[in-house]
Amino acid sequence: MDIYKFIENLKKYLKATFNYEVSNNAIRIYLDNEMYYDYAYLSRKLYMYERGKKSEIGCWSDIKNANLNFAMLLRNHFCGQLYDKVPNALEDCTSLESLSKILNKYFDEQYYSVGCLAEGKLSIVKDDNYTIWYSKGEKKHMVAKDSDCEYIFTRFFNEIMYLEKLMNNLRDYEHIFGEEFTDGEVMELIEF
Repeated sequence: MDIYKFIENLKKYLKATFNYEVSNNAIRIYLDNEMYYDYAYLSRKLYMYERGKKSEIGCWSDIKNANLNFAMLLRNHFCGQLYDKVPNALEDCTSLESLSKILNKYFDEQYYSVGCLAEGKLSIVKDDNYTIWYSKGEKKHMVAKDSDCEYIFTRFFNEIMYLEKLMNNLRDYEHIFGEEFTDGEVMELIEF
């Protein structure tokens, strides 16, 4: 891995400048005077130091996922968290039809489906309870199941928001770093 090329791509991905140091096997990224990350890219481990206290943040089995997770963590730090506020309208929402109208105001329909299971989207269906599903390729995962409309609709909204922002960050990463991720790798990254 060309570490200096990785850092240049990281600057583009973060749309920010940052202070860093490079050693034989690690990149140190300074967040402020008391916090920094050490990314040991050869061992694929990430550590955070805060006021001298060391914490292991993650360890990955391959360099591709380690680089991606490190870049996304930094993007959340430098560019803001993934989450926004849930609208109050969900409190009074009592049907899939009213939920669909609210969701259309906030999200692109490429990320969700209301009333039926859809490939590559978060789906909410009603049987005895409301169930949130996510499927990609041959994998299908139940995210949540509940009869409480307010809880499950709010959860569905949050999951869509997370998925949309995560996928946008992933697409940016793929474009800037020249990487591609399989359906299986995407499912592991989503981790519902």
